[in-house]
Amino acid sequence: MSTGVFDDLLVYECPVCDYTSSSERGVKQHCGMVHTIEENPYRIQCECNNCGDVFTVPKSQYEKGVGKYCSVECRSEDGSIECECNYCGTEFSVAKSQYDGGSGKYCSNQCQYKQWTEDGTVKTECNYCGDEFVVEQSQYERGVGKYCSMECYSESGTVECECNYCGDKFTIWKYDYKQGLGKYCSNKCQGLDSRSSNPDMRKGVEYREFRRSVLERDNYECVDCGASDNLHVHHVIPIKKDDKKITDVDNGVTVCVSCHTDRHRERDDDGAVRLLESTI
Repeated sequence: MSTGVFDDLLVYECPVCDYTSSSERGVKQHCGMVHTIEENPYRIQCECNNCGDVFTVPKSQYEKGVGKYCSVECRSEDGSIECECNYCGTEFSVAKSQYDGGSGKYCSNQCQYKQWTEDGTVKTECNYCGDEFVVEQSQYERGVGKYCSMECYSESGTVECECNYCGDKFTIWKYDYKQGLGKYCSNKCQGLDSRSSNPDMRKGVEYREFRRSVLERDNYECVDCGASDNLHVHHVIPIKKDDKKITDVDNGVTVCVSCHTDRHRERDDDGAVRLLESTI
């Protein structure tokens, strides 16, 4: 006859035999000691991805992704990448996951910090010329160490340029300017210039002066709708009919891109319409 004292206690049964315990942990320990690996429902049998050995892991851990390697050594050896120390040149290997995370530059912490020499300086590389130089460690930690000299710092400044297509002024870094950039203020202007039926006509100083004169005469407003942005200079007499009027100020009017498109649509100039519509 039950006294009612233990009626509420939970009883855990072994899923393999008739063993019972007052805790789930007790059942798991029983299964591990009494039943074989194949019979134990609380552990999963796995095969190491590196060495091929068979091992078991708890089912709860297996469901979290554990069970690929039988040991830390196998995990580090699998998918390792051969690297060369940036400081001493020693070859070493790191796990692919660590390499992808940015490791693989130094073979040890000692080599990593030997870039800081005994006199408290740090070796770094100039962002402009690429030369290696040293700065005080305290300054380096504050962000100093981008340029090896004031000359490189000043050369890394900006240069004012004028767009070969629209004539607008813009600035770019001196380094980029020396690499040949600075011809166009935007990718749109570069594309328009390269797709123009006569791309060379806008590259001269005379054409840019023509465009500026037309814009100033029309007070930088579209003569059709009064808009003041996305302005183009439209040739009243098409260039195809009279290329001598390319830079004739009287042959140019200021229009916005929408009105420019409408004017070419009235001419049935489908090529120009498609080009202009791509910029709207």
